[in-house]
Amino acid sequence: MADGEALDVGVAEAERLCALLGVAPDDLIEGAYIDLLDNLARA
Repeated sequence: MADGEALDVGVAEAERLCALLGVAPDDLIEGAYIDLLDNLARA
């Protein structure tokens, strides 16, 4: 995203890329992948 670009523009771009790559909304996780790995390592 460019400075000053609206949030909805970034969301639309992310959704477009997910569709292009075949990533379904249910495939997404909350937070960063590295945090997920860190939480799994601590379990």
